[in-house]
Amino acid sequence: MWGRLGFCGVLLLAAGYAGDQANGDDRLEAFERLRDGAGVQVEGRVTGTHEVQRRQKTGRRSATTRTVTCPVYTYADASGAEREHRERYACKGVEVGDAAPLVYDPDSAFEAYIDSDETADRLESNARMPFWLTLGGAVLLPLSVVGGVRRAVRRRRARAAPVPSPPGHASAG
Repeated sequence: MWGRLGFCGVLLLAAGYAGDQANGDDRLEAFERLRDGAGVQVEGRVTGTHEVQRRQKTGRRSATTRTVTCPVYTYADASGAEREHRERYACKGVEVGDAAPLVYDPDSAFEAYIDSDETADRLESNARMPFWLTLGGAVLLPLSVVGGVRRAVRRRRARAAPVPSPPGHASAG
């Protein structure tokens, strides 16, 4: 059991490290910077859709992949060029022709976000995930070491304890 717990701790630490390297907090910082005035706010209109593959857990050890249809927002940047933002998360209840506020980086018009509190909440949640994974691993790994050491000590003591002779047998001596 302790070995499995330690293995889970190592996996959580690795997932936390990988999540941290995925730059989730960089996207949050970029979004906040754009909302605080560095970005250009425009209205985007849904002009089409695209499909996104999502994995959904269906059981304890199984998952299925499902296809979600998400909107494609079209907007004009400061130079008048038409740009697209392919949303991957806020996909429910959006129809072709709907409008939404967008904010984009004028230096990189391809970096655009739906300008909403829901986007901020999602990015904050994604940015915190590596911390919680790392914390879980940092708790499980030492627990598994302590549990393994305690188990080894108990085994050693059990082997060192004298074996009582069955009743009715005289001890030689």
